[in-house]
Amino acid sequence: MSRTRIESPVYQQIAVDLAAKIASGKYQEKERIRGRSTLASYYNVSPETIRKAVYILEDVGIVTIHQGIGIEVASAEKARGFQEKYSNIYNLNSLKKELLDLLHQHQEQERLLKEKVNDLIDSTERFRNVNPFIPFELVITRDMKYLGKTASEINFWQNTMATIIAIKRNDRLILSPGSYATLKEGDIWYLIATEESFNRVKSFLHK
Repeated sequence: MSRTRIESPVYQQIAVDLAAKIASGKYQEKERIRGRSTLASYYNVSPETIRKAVYILEDVGIVTIHQGIGIEVASAEKARGFQEKYSNIYNLNSLKKELLDLLHQHQEQERLLKEKVNDLIDSTERFRNVNPFIPFELVITRDMKYLGKTASEINFWQNTMATIIAIKRNDRLILSPGSYATLKEGDIWYLIATEESFNRVKSFLHK
């Protein structure tokens, strides 16, 4: 997932940029920074935006505003502290936004999953209404009756109304065994039946 970008107000971005320049020594303490009009032209914003940015820096003691004279750098140390604090807040807000995005994605995935499950249930119900015969799997165990006997000998279809379509025996798959299917322990029978017929199979074969 791409990182979420947090957009700060323009005047705040300018305040951070000016603080970074002061912290790096581009503007020295006691040095006068250009006037608002010049800064407005440099950052391509209105003088009002520069005024807001400079007031932020004045509030935290990074610059001093002298009416009619200009903006003077007051403290490089406070500029470094401001820059670090802003970076921490920015990272915290980014993390918060990413967590909210992840939560939203999770909720959306959960919604889609529920929607697909409901679609599957609806489709299954429609399929059963159209074709009530369902494939079933039956493991032949030693506690079953008629072991060693064929489906023909025990009248399997007549007693259950289920059709044997395949038998898995060890690593072999026997297709359409028909009436010659023999009940052998460990085999897996694959049947086509209704749920009612499959219940008959279980009752018929178990002791």
